[in-house]
Amino acid sequence: MRMSTINEYILKQTLAPLVVTVGIALLVLLTERMLRLLDLVLDSQGGLPILLEMMAYLVPHYMALAMPTAFFLGVLLAFSKLHQRNELDALGSAGLGLPRLLRPVILLALGLALVSAINFAVGQPYARYIYRSIVHEVSQTAINVYLQERTFMEVRDVTFMAETIQRSSRSFEGVFIHKEEEDGGSLTMTAERGNLQVAPQGERSILLLRDGTHLEVDPPGKTAEGEAAKHGVLQFDRHQIPIDLIGQDPFRAR
Repeated sequence: MRMSTINEYILKQTLAPLVVTVGIALLVLLTERMLRLLDLVLDSQGGLPILLEMMAYLVPHYMALAMPTAFFLGVLLAFSKLHQRNELDALGSAGLGLPRLLRPVILLALGLALVSAINFAVGQPYARYIYRSIVHEVSQTAINVYLQERTFMEVRDVTFMAETIQRSSRSFEGVFIHKEEEDGGSLTMTAERGNLQVAPQGERSILLLRDGTHLEVDPPGKTAEGEAAKHGVLQFDRHQIPIDLIGQDPFRAR
């Protein structure tokens, strides 16, 4: 009974600063990451629930960083307090040496090592993957938010601009699109109206243009030496092109 009481007392003295240290470390690390993610979440018009969800999935990662330091400080402060109160001398007089006093600490270390191993093997990989998938989704959503009227925006190899943007219906007026081809050619289109049809996850969206002009310029290599690149102009009433105004690339598989 006496030995059990001593074990509980030493564990209590160790766990108190350990828990406080873990809490402070998580608060500092998560706050620093939250400040970096805040702009991203606001740009995607996401709210506090998304930000808190992202923070929750970072806890296993930061827990792995904070646990060793917290354990060290817990043991250091616990035995420092025992020394300052002369409790180590009293326990030594009762025949309890340092190896006996370290027994509950070693058991605590083994328990924390087991928790850390499970965290490293299971919790941290899954939580980190879900966190990165949320960041990917929020980043892709933010692309659409950056669309501004009368402002040129470049997404991958496509430059896009619209005089008027209706976000609720994903419709545009006064559309301008320019794309540089890999072979050196270029494609330019203007249209009076356009409508974005969002594709399922993993597929490219479709931009439906109406009443416009299609200008295609051949690459220099396709013309005779000394000649200018040829171009073709086409008027159209309705034209569909794949485009990534809203990111639809799926996040990588685990």
